[in-house]
Amino acid sequence: MKTLINFICKQPLLLFVLMVIIGIVSCGNSSNASIDAASSVVDSFSDEGVVSEVEVLLDLNYVEEVPIYDNSGRVIATVHNDTVEENFVMIQLIDKNDSMYYVHISYSAYGEKEYTGWIYRSLPFITYTSTYSPDKQGFYDQLYSKPDEKSAVVVKRKNYCSDPFQVIDFDSKHSSWIKVSIKEADGSVSEGWLYSYCSNPYTTCC
Repeated sequence: MKTLINFICKQPLLLFVLMVIIGIVSCGNSSNASIDAASSVVDSFSDEGVVSEVEVLLDLNYVEEVPIYDNSGRVIATVHNDTVEENFVMIQLIDKNDSMYYVHISYSAYGEKEYTGWIYRSLPFITYTSTYSPDKQGFYDQLYSKPDEKSAVVVKRKNYCSDPFQVIDFDSKHSSWIKVSIKEADGSVSEGWLYSYCSNPYTTCC
């Protein structure tokens, strides 16, 4: 092997050809790896947008334009509630960071363009109860301390209420759980995790 290496080193043209061949192979492998990685990222975001079980509404009374951002912070579109035509912004929550949600946005009534990107968590999001009859103990919605049915029940609501819940968080690791708050008839505010809700702006989800 040592003799072969010495021979190659004494043949400049042969050495040059070998270096070119090695460079082509190396670059080819590097490009394929980059393409595969990029495809994987795109596929994962596409899949998340489809399978998200958490759908909420932009507060129906909120009429300001909502900017949607891409990963670099550039505004790619704006959306808003059309209260005249009753065409409302519907939002699938996919992921989150400290200040923003990664979402898929569509409209409730008819075929506007759909978008996927980041929006601010400080926007007013709502949903409605999907519990229209009390359970055997006479309670309607139950709010939990954590996104888990085995966690403590912090609120048992005794009365049906058609007012919307304010959506204040969601747990991307626990399917359809959202954290909500609602003002009760006595003026107090109930807060906790909910998994049974309805984000239809027109009718119940029976």
